[in-house]
Amino acid sequence: MKTFLASDVVKQVEGLNNEKTLNRWRKVAQNNFGEDCFEIENVPFNRRGNSRPVIVYSLDDIQRFQTVANILSEQPSNRKNLTEAIVTAFSSDLPLVKPKGKLELLVDDLSEWLDALQAEDKRLLTFIQEINRKISKIQATLQIAQENKPKLFKKK
Repeated sequence: MKTFLASDVVKQVEGLNNEKTLNRWRKVAQNNFGEDCFEIENVPFNRRGNSRPVIVYSLDDIQRFQTVANILSEQPSNRKNLTEAIVTAFSSDLPLVKPKGKLELLVDDLSEWLDALQAEDKRLLTFIQEINRKISKIQATLQIAQENKPKLFKKK
């Protein structure tokens, strides 16, 4: 199972601004659901192999924090709403919201641009076809006019 550090969680959860806010949300979740709510791993921090315990987050945790951020974005943030949002998000009955990563957001933006460009392409194509029709009408009119034009200077 892939695990993430706090800095990775902050980058992936839209609406979560910094690690301090994440730690505050984590503490509220641990107070309501117990200390074993999150996984703790020993992460090495130098070449000698010394390590320290660090809280790591799973994909489910990230999805739950995204749900908390979505709930808090809909209502004003205070301690009561935060606790309610965390209890709602971490209860197992709720379907998890998958966070949209930067790549998915870029793909969505590109697809919108592509749709706009395709619509513009169709509009320009019909405009060009209309201009071609007018040009062909003008050419036909000129040809008829030249054929029916009386000669002013006749050779004798």
